[in-house]
Amino acid sequence: MYYIRPCPSCGQKVRFPIDKGKIKVSCSCGHSFIADPDDPSLFRDGAFDLGGGNKKKSVSMQSIFARVRIPDLHAIKSRIISSLYDLSYSVQNFKLLPDVEKKRLIMKILLFFIVIIFLVYMLLYCSAPASVDGNVI
Repeated sequence: MYYIRPCPSCGQKVRFPIDKGKIKVSCSCGHSFIADPDDPSLFRDGAFDLGGGNKKKSVSMQSIFARVRIPDLHAIKSRIISSLYDLSYSVQNFKLLPDVEKKRLIMKILLFFIVIIFLVYMLLYCSAPASVDGNVI
């Protein structure tokens, strides 16, 4: 959320975030002041900017197709590789991990093995060969 307040020096409106805590705000004229959201005097002469007040939403087919993203295969590949590196690092440094991370790692490994066992079961036992006598069930 943002707050819009006039600059104490030149009177130009200055927009700054109030959810970042105590920050230093600089105006284009060069004047700067400290904006502390806990100080009630900050909110005397200004207005809240909640963002997106007068925007119209277009529901045309162009906007729908513009929102559809084509997955970037290179980015997916790099994410998979980096997550595998993170997993190998966690396995190699298992003794140094906090208890919560150890439990998460064990759960991930168990889940991986359960999925592999399920896939092997589905592949071997659920794909029964066709009957020899020609009867269709």
